[in-house]
Amino acid sequence: MAEKILLLNRQKKTHLEKKYLKNGISIIERYISGDLKKINVVLVSDGLIKKLNKKFLNKNDVTDVLSFDLGSKGEIIISVETAKKQALDVFHSVELEILYLIIHGILHLSGFNDIKPVDYMRMKKQQDKIFSKIIKDLNAEQ
Repeated sequence: MAEKILLLNRQKKTHLEKKYLKNGISIIERYISGDLKKINVVLVSDGLIKKLNKKFLNKNDVTDVLSFDLGSKGEIIISVETAKKQALDVFHSVELEILYLIIHGILHLSGFNDIKPVDYMRMKKQQDKIFSKIIKDLNAEQ
């Protein structure tokens, strides 16, 4: 099966275990629906994601993840700095947090939204369900 998710690391502040991330991404591809389009996951700094958030969503804030449906392709932008902070809050690695955010972005590209509390809870439940399967598979591979 050809890779559908391409990882592009455009930040330099945080060292990442790329092999672990790629293993996690290949597992994500197994659990997400078969009509998954090609997706670029771009890892960036807080500064760049803030600029993109302002330009495209008119929000002058740092965020953890942005998703863009570009028709035949999807783009998920993740701030590694923010992912690193969030990983500390939940006691796991930055790589696991990035995988969690990739799932979040893919769900957005699949039509989920998290604006209303009820939609947020439905999306989070799906995200957590997929994430727990990925952690289980990653642990089994080690």
